[in-house]
Amino acid sequence: MSMKKMCIYVEGQTEQLFVEKLIEEIANKNNIAITVKSLKGGGKNSTTAKQLIVLKDKPIDENTKYYILIVNCNADNRVQSEINENCLNMQNSGYEKVLGVRDLFPKNLKDLPKILKYAVVKNPDLKITAKSIIAVFEIETWFLAEYRFLEKIDSRLTLPYIIENLGFDLENDCLDQDMKYHHSAGILNKIYQSVDRSYNKTYAKSEKIIKNLDYEILYLITKNKLKSLQEFINELDNFFTIEE
Repeated sequence: MSMKKMCIYVEGQTEQLFVEKLIEEIANKNNIAITVKSLKGGGKNSTTAKQLIVLKDKPIDENTKYYILIVNCNADNRVQSEINENCLNMQNSGYEKVLGVRDLFPKNLKDLPKILKYAVVKNPDLKITAKSIIAVFEIETWFLAEYRFLEKIDSRLTLPYIIENLGFDLENDCLDQDMKYHHSAGILNKIYQSVDRSYNKTYAKSEKIIKNLDYEILYLITKNKLKSLQEFINELDNFFTIEE
């Protein structure tokens, strides 16, 4: 059986950590190899040449069934351009999916149709899946939908406490449609601040959330509440399905 290959471009470190962990959970660490790279330079206003720096590389061996390359673009506006630029070469190199994960923020819901219009690569020579998945509103929206992790961060952060003190009903609100969740990272910081903590996108704070998420809940329940997360998980499920 030949090895299956997929590339995922992400806009930043938080997305990189989340995507890597989600893949490990879905694949159940079953014969996968993951390479993580960081994209530096080469942008429109950059004075340095584009380079890919290897952050993590698990060697491929004879038992590897799935190879996943994760590229941190370090900017949301580079995700789609990197997909557009590289998808044909990746197809020729045996990749069967080239995905992107980026968010809608700071743009508004009215901008989403236009962004989605250009999210899927349209090229007659392209036979593989090549598209961006737009997290609405931010990747933190996906975290907030699995709100149970908050109690693991601080035992005071129960759902009733958050509803009563902050007015965020994370169980029943439409997190990807209600504009009060537009800046989801800011909402998460407000929740943290209510118990004298703070949230930002530093490695340590992102990693702590990602370690405490319940991926079974995220996979089975939350994905049906968030269209973009469901789309992403469906793409991963499809990739990890072995055709007999």
